[in-house]
Amino acid sequence: MIAPLTQRMGRPGAMLAAAGCLLGLLSLAGQGLAGLIDARAEVSAARAHLGRLQAASLRPAPGAPLSATDEAGLLAAFRGRLDALASGRAVVVDGLRVGPDADSPTMPLLHAEMRGTAEGLHGLLRDLETGPPVVVVETAEIGVARSAEEAGEHPAILRLGLAARGVLLPAEGPR
Repeated sequence: MIAPLTQRMGRPGAMLAAAGCLLGLLSLAGQGLAGLIDARAEVSAARAHLGRLQAASLRPAPGAPLSATDEAGLLAAFRGRLDALASGRAVVVDGLRVGPDADSPTMPLLHAEMRGTAEGLHGLLRDLETGPPVVVVETAEIGVARSAEEAGEHPAILRLGLAARGVLLPAEGPR
């Protein structure tokens, strides 16, 4: 096939035609190689995404939020949760109240005032935010209620004011 081509086009023309064919083949091979590289990158990204999904599936499911059908029930649930967490710790719950939120009427703010040792309040807050039902603390203010005595007989007593979110659920009607 090359012999008839060299007879018609001459040796320089045949060389040019062969170079063009070679260039075309290299171009096709380059496009195929680029496609393979793109596919390899997509597979790598899919594997990374799958790894993230598998890691997320191994984490424990988040607990249900602190909720009730009305504010009185929500306040009672909040008091029960705080009293349970305060027992066995050097913490006293001084007061609770519900503050409606005009921007989120189904998620009122729950306010609590407490006193206790630094260790007791720290443990209470940690357990409040991690154990069920989930209570999301939005703000917390801490101050000194009583300084520690120099002799070291009595630790410092701190006061903690916090605001957390509760969830008002729709009341179930008759079925």
